[in-house]
Amino acid sequence: MTEPKTRRSEAEYRRLLAERERSGLTLKAFAESKGIKPQTLYAWHRRLRHAPDSVAIVPVQVVETANQSGVTSERCFEVTISSDCVVSVPPGFDANELARLMSVLGSRC
Repeated sequence: MTEPKTRRSEAEYRRLLAERERSGLTLKAFAESKGIKPQTLYAWHRRLRHAPDSVAIVPVQVVETANQSGVTSERCFEVTISSDCVVSVPPGFDANELARLMSVLGSRC
């Protein structure tokens, strides 16, 4: 008799993928060790690879910047992650790149 399929939440897949990372096993070997179809774990890995761990409301401050001649130009905004970690974001930024940067900084700041 086969066991019924288990539905796991996104949080559970995040936990499993973090555990897999610490284990040093390949995705396939880890999936098999947990009784998960490797293609399912691959799909979740791709889905969550660049997704932020959580969504948070952060303070944003719009500041005016001055060009080299001292004339105020385009507006940018700053995202304060901690008291010593502030990211200035210029106009026309790439949202995907900013999300990746914030994900990296969030774990270090």
